[in-house]
Amino acid sequence: MEHAPSRVAYRNLALLMQQAREKVVSPFRSIVAEQGLTEQQWRIIRVLLDMGPIEPHQLVDICSISSPSLTGILSRMEHLGLVKRHKMGHDHRRRLVHLTEKSQRLATVIVPRINEAYAKLEQRLGQPLLMTLVQTLEAMNERLGD
Repeated sequence: MEHAPSRVAYRNLALLMQQAREKVVSPFRSIVAEQGLTEQQWRIIRVLLDMGPIEPHQLVDICSISSPSLTGILSRMEHLGLVKRHKMGHDHRRRLVHLTEKSQRLATVIVPRINEAYAKLEQRLGQPLLMTLVQTLEAMNERLGD
């Protein structure tokens, strides 16, 4: 006689987050795709716009991209003229990733559209819910750590 599997006592948080992520990311994905970028490429450009040049290991952590994937993405981005990697003066094994003029020009086209998409998202969710959501996700990421 087979037994039915036990029911999970909690809501499927991972599924709910994935569904919400897809709904949030979809408009942004189409904006960057129109400019010939992938989500991951835009994530990297966005971080570099916000933070300036940083090391690849920092991009791995901030952008949630695995190190092997990031290596390939950065190589393609460098080939496309979107980023440059420069050796750090004191340690030739370490590199800094910089935006190029090309990626900065792309950003001047993309950023206003991204801001419009955020404004529409805020309009649909309401500012209090959006702020609560951002604060909750920041707290969750901080508490869960690596």
